Amino acid sequence: MRPKPIARRSNAIRLKTRLAAFARRRPRLYASRHVILATAEVLAGILGVGAIFAFLIPNIDWSWIPWPSLDLSWLRDLWPDWLTLRWLWPSWLHFNLPDWLRQVLACMKWVVPIVVAIAVSFNEVRRRRLRKISRQEQPQDE
Repeated sequence: MRPKPIARRSNAIRLKTRLAAFARRRPRLYASRHVILATAEVLAGILGVGAIFAFLIPNIDWSWIPWPSLDLSWLRDLWPDWLTLRWLWPSWLHFNLPDWLRQVLACMKWVVPIVVAIAVSFNEVRRRRLRKISRQEQPQDE
C-alpha cells in the first residue's frame, strides 16, 4: 500500500496567504507598504542615476568612439516660423521664475508618484473599511 502524498503549498502561495492575512489584520500598515515601496523605488532611481552621472560617465574615455560630424542646421529652415506660435505669446509677458520655485518644479517628477501612492493607500483603507462595515451590517443567513 502506497502512502498518501502530502499536499504542499508553494512558497508563492504561502506568501500570498500571509500578505492577505496581514492586509486583513492591519489595512493601514498594508496600504502604507505601497507608499514605502514607491518612495524606495524613487530614491533608488535618483541615487542610482546620480551615481552613474557623477562617477561612471565622467571617468570613461570616450575618445575611441568615431563621432560623426553632422551639420543639421538646414533642418531649421524646413520648419515654418508660424508653427512655433511665438507670435501668440506677447513680448511683454516674459518673466523669470525664482530659483526656489524652479527647483521645486524640477523635483515634482519625483514627488508626484509618492503623493499618488499616499492617496491610493488612503483610498484603499477607506474602501476596505466601508466593505467591512457593509459586511457586518448584512443579515446572516442561517
